[in-house]
Amino acid sequence: MIHVGVDGCPCGWYAVRRTPDTTTGRLYSSLEELWANNYDTDRILIDIPIGLPKSSRPGQSRRSCDIEAREQLGPRRSSVFFTPIRAVLDAESQAVASERSKDLTGRGVSIQAFYLFKKIREMDQLYGKYLEESETVRESHPELCFAKFNDDEPLTSKKSTKQGHDERLDILSRLYDDARNLYDEFRDAYLVREVGHDDILDAMVLAAAAAHETATLPAEPEVDAEGRPMQMVYPVLG
Repeated sequence: MIHVGVDGCPCGWYAVRRTPDTTTGRLYSSLEELWANNYDTDRILIDIPIGLPKSSRPGQSRRSCDIEAREQLGPRRSSVFFTPIRAVLDAESQAVASERSKDLTGRGVSIQAFYLFKKIREMDQLYGKYLEESETVRESHPELCFAKFNDDEPLTSKKSTKQGHDERLDILSRLYDDARNLYDEFRDAYLVREVGHDDILDAMVLAAAAAHETATLPAEPEVDAEGRPMQMVYPVLG
């Protein structure tokens, strides 16, 4: 069995790939390149929206999975950005995207969400080209997975702090025999401006989650106007 966890990073996408014998980490410049090298995988969990809100009517422009994930994460709820509707993804600025979104939904677009537009478009294109008939690639969220591996308790510290970093490495040490050595190896392979240290932690926990039985938020996933699932996959333990 081969399982992969993927997180967006400054220079593209960082992926941790686990086979029965090896665990490797690699930077890919595009999702096309990532898929070309991992199409043989049993499951890929990726931290990027796949299904986009299917309605532009006010009050119906937020995905249930985003709402439920924020509710479950408590102190870490801000790590889940509300997914934009497809109609704003071609906006060239956050101001334009936010104004258009307000016209269609009554809600704006955060600057954090706007910075994800390029990667959301990239996933949208990849899905339409290769993944319509496949269940290999599924959306997940690192903080949701960390919480599930932490006895269903959200972590209390941000991953950007030393305490939060150590907290997450402690959890990964229960999921990998050599988590700290692996993390050090992955960290030393790239500059921070290429792959952030938190991107490595996130890809590692997603790869670990991919190897488990999983469930989804919401329990009965919705689909968007293109028929793509609006869900987040998370590991089920015990």
